[in-house]
Amino acid sequence: MSIVNNESAGMPSNYLGDITLAAGPSIGPMQVYRKTARELGLVPDDISASDYAALSTKEFRTIGMGVAVFKSKLQAAGGDVADAIRRYNGSGDAAAAYQQRALSFLGSTWSSSAAA
Repeated sequence: MSIVNNESAGMPSNYLGDITLAAGPSIGPMQVYRKTARELGLVPDDISASDYAALSTKEFRTIGMGVAVFKSKLQAAGGDVADAIRRYNGSGDAAAAYQQRALSFLGSTWSSSAAA
């Protein structure tokens, strides 16, 4: 949920981003990049940007794709959830800041309910 919060805050209802990038767009509440979806075999290798963008209205499918991407990041992180969250947004300072926003969201959203 923290990834959805990070990725979809302020996004329009069709969750379409990165439309000007050659390997884009990004779709769904988890903003799955077309290049990533192709690399993981979630869509055909030859899917066009416009055909991929059309999937943005299929929320159940795009959420499933986002979960598959996160699963691949979690495996690459050796099961470390915090590192998988960072990896979801790449590397470097921007990914570290993304990780902190996501972890902060998790803490503020569920810490009070965990204590109950």
